[in-house]
Amino acid sequence: MQYEGQCLYGRVILKTEQTCYEITACHCLMYQKWNGYLLMRFIIERGLSIEDKTNVSYCHFFAWLVQKFCNKCSHFFSKMFNPQSHYISVTLFEQSQIAFLVTQFYIGCNPMYYKLIEEKALFTQQHILNT
Repeated sequence: MQYEGQCLYGRVILKTEQTCYEITACHCLMYQKWNGYLLMRFIIERGLSIEDKTNVSYCHFFAWLVQKFCNKCSHFFSKMFNPQSHYISVTLFEQSQIAFLVTQFYIGCNPMYYKLIEEKALFTQQHILNT
């Protein structure tokens, strides 16, 4: 099955053959500041294609991460360099309705106004920094 998604204006189209059914959630402060909430994402480790890269802008936060986003609607996705992978917002793929949450990162950073009831693999900020 091919997964395909697009930004709000349809200017940036992402495609992958990788099965996307495992959702990870990141509660880190960077994503909270970027979009006002946690990031629920698929991790694409191979085979992501981006159509019309002229509509994609880049923001380098760290040596290991670059944020890519549509330069019209600002819908974003991330590229990690080690290991090579992309973090794609769950909402980009229509097939995400059949996905499920498997991991949460930076669980101690989430604000008091939300808490996910799903308690799969949980990693605190300290755990991530120590690995």
